[in-house]
Amino acid sequence: MGYSHFYRTPKELNKEKWLEFTEEVKKLRFSLPKFTDTAGACYENEPLKLSGRDGEGEPHITNKTIWFNGEGENAHESFVLERKPQRAEHEQPDAKGLFFDCCKTARKPYDLLVCLVLISLKNHFGDKVEVSSDGDVDDWKPAVQHYEKVTGKKSTVEV
Repeated sequence: MGYSHFYRTPKELNKEKWLEFTEEVKKLRFSLPKFTDTAGACYENEPLKLSGRDGEGEPHITNKTIWFNGEGENAHESFVLERKPQRAEHEQPDAKGLFFDCCKTARKPYDLLVCLVLISLKNHFGDKVEVSSDGDVDDWKPAVQHYEKVTGKKSTVEV
């Protein structure tokens, strides 16, 4: 499956907002259910287990980076977001000054945390970032509901 999420960020994200954002992401990570029906519920009977960037170790959420993946058979592409990423010379910003990134989750269970991170990113950085997806409102509904329940904030992501 080619199911992916897309995000565009500036060359550098505000440090103070990033610290607030990563604290919220940590809270969201530790509030995850054992199973999820996000992304069309394709893997609703598979447990939501997380690993580090390459499908091993622990997720990484720091004052500089966020990276994680699913675990074992439920790993796909790693989700990577950096406050101040090192960009290759050929990578150029779009007309708004934003750089493109994406994560193909193939609808695997860790998709829920990818959506939660992107909702939080949009809520913390507003029009400084853009979020889009192959998914529709129904695919994102479990993530939006979980985000709003855990944080008490309304999601500003529109898919």
